[in-house]
Amino acid sequence: PSEDTEDSIETESMLGAAPIQTQPALAADPVDYSVAANDTVEIQINETLGHYAEWLDLRSDRLMKLNKMRRKQRLIVGRRLKLDFSHATAKRFEQLRIAYHQTLQLEYFRRYRIAGVLEHAIIAGDNLWMLAVQQYQIPMWLLRQYNPDIQVGSLLPIDSLIFVPVVVELPSHPPCVVEGTTEGPDRDA
Repeated sequence: PSEDTEDSIETESMLGAAPIQTQPALAADPVDYSVAANDTVEIQINETLGHYAEWLDLRSDRLMKLNKMRRKQRLIVGRRLKLDFSHATAKRFEQLRIAYHQTLQLEYFRRYRIAGVLEHAIIAGDNLWMLAVQQYQIPMWLLRQYNPDIQVGSLLPIDSLIFVPVVVELPSHPPCVVEGTTEGPDRDA
């Protein structure tokens, strides 16, 4: 996708690098990161109440009260969460949320690359989390990108096929010598 599209909103990188594109750069990501008209969002993988509070410039206690949550209650991926936009706009919230997910994905692809795709036949007891994290050791978001029609909490029909990206770790870059000093990924700056 072109960086000049109207739908493209630039946000500051959470890594302090160049601006990050929002939805166009996440085009392979099937997740809808937008805020609904009733000020709710669908809870996504890797998100916490602390993230929402930070992106809204609020305390997490406010979100807990708004959603009638108890202290140790966990967020459930796929459920909706009511948000309070008294200190931030929905647009800014979406920008920060998308930047967060884009950063996770960019960091992952700095270490791994897709080497291929295999088909996995669903058997009794399979679920997306178990397949992604336990069996194939890939992030859930990556498995969802290859299977956009499957919802996180849905039952997987036995004998149906899902696509699983095969990832390989990239070789680490060896340190380089610059003016008598060693610089590289394993050296503190």
